[in-house]
Amino acid sequence: MAKLQAGDIIEVFGWVMLAKLDAGRYRISKVRERYLSRSIYDFTRPKGKRLIVTHYSENVDAWLREKGDADLNRIEIVSRAADNPQKTIWEKEENPLPRSFFVSYQATKPGQSLLGGVKSSQSSRWQFREDAEHFLWTVLTTNKHSGIEASGQISPSADYPEIFIHCGDGPSQAIGGKCFCCKKVLTIEDAKQATARP
Repeated sequence: MAKLQAGDIIEVFGWVMLAKLDAGRYRISKVRERYLSRSIYDFTRPKGKRLIVTHYSENVDAWLREKGDADLNRIEIVSRAADNPQKTIWEKEENPLPRSFFVSYQATKPGQSLLGGVKSSQSSRWQFREDAEHFLWTVLTTNKHSGIEASGQISPSADYPEIFIHCGDGPSQAIGGKCFCCKKVLTIEDAKQATARP
């Protein structure tokens, strides 16, 4: 079970081996439930709205320590959401946090093309950044094994995801496919509801 909740302010000390969580203060902007009972934290700056990074809750919780702990590399809770209730309100028209992530990738060596014969390409939109990261890693690794130099980047999008989780314990599925849990054929409306903002 996640130890943090939306609105909590944390402070990172030292090096906690979590990408983009350098020393400093952050706010948990959202806690998302994913399949297999795993939760995901979205991080912003304490007074910011732009998403900085997302991490599985258990990877972050493992670094939580009491205030003043002797561990040089740690995360402390500065304040709880209950102490800052106004920071948990989601104003739809003002909040720029992404609802999905897509991958852009391209061949980097002159004269080369990616597998499939194209110079560059772009993926569908994923609900979770972790899925987009895994897709990019697969693309780059597959091309590398074929002797093709490639690079890529992950970009956030305010649009609905095209690959998302419909049921709480199921893996991601694309629009038009059947949900692995309830067998419903997924629609654009399902995708919008999966990332509906309160």
